Amino acid sequence: MRPLQLLLLVLLCLLNANTVFAFRPFVTTDTVLSQKGELILEPGYEFSVESSGEGQIMPLSVIYGLTSWIETEIEFVLIYLNPDFESSEFGFGDILLRAKFKLTGENGIFEDSFNNTYMPEIIIQSSFLIPVGVERRGFRADNFEPGILVGLGKHFSFTSINANVGYFSTNDPVTDETFQNRFFYGLQIDFPLFRDDLLIGTEITGDLATSNNEKPIFTRSGFVYEITEHIALDAGFEFGLRDAESAKTVIVGATLAFGPFGSD
Repeated sequence: MRPLQLLLLVLLCLLNANTVFAFRPFVTTDTVLSQKGELILEPGYEFSVESSGEGQIMPLSVIYGLTSWIETEIEFVLIYLNPDFESSEFGFGDILLRAKFKLTGENGIFEDSFNNTYMPEIIIQSSFLIPVGVERRGFRADNFEPGILVGLGKHFSFTSINANVGYFSTNDPVTDETFQNRFFYGLQIDFPLFRDDLLIGTEITGDLATSNNEKPIFTRSGFVYEITEHIALDAGFEFGLRDAESAKTVIVGATLAFGPFGSD
């Protein structure tokens, strides 16, 4: 059975099974926001192997609950590349800014207007990639990259499901040249494994770029273990399904929550 068919089968089995649980290993954005005044640190480590060589990425996300329905995030990344036939590279990558706005669901802008059994939680997330990384192969984007993403999430008694559709563009802000469209999609599901503080999940993600004919698809599976209410550890594994079959990535990381600060 193909991985996509298997994912859909699991999805259908769990639809009759209410808590969206956010955990770090996944690419698909969930509809959970941090509390107002809460500061969250998400350090991570990723080791990738593909046909051209190996790579290591050490991201750090700093998340802050600005209001009950707005969450801000800044992500830094340290990169080490070890290609098979070239010299290795090491340095900082680009900075990514994000802002997540919750529209429906708990603490959403329209919480009272769209509060019913069948309505999913909806978020909109804007992003802005700033090319400040070391100007070497794979470390720095050519231009600024704005993006917009719509996320849907639904709570069930035993599981949660998140779906994303996003659009990202790259262009020169002065000459408006080298404009490129890129679309992103993702579907993720997670549920507790034997106990409430141990969750597992899986997802399918993909890109559609107008500049080439490649349409890569990835699948990622992982788990998160809540040590306390403010500390969680996670791990996962990702591999390419199409146009990236050789790519395999091991992911580990942690989530550390502080506060809320100044929420009164």
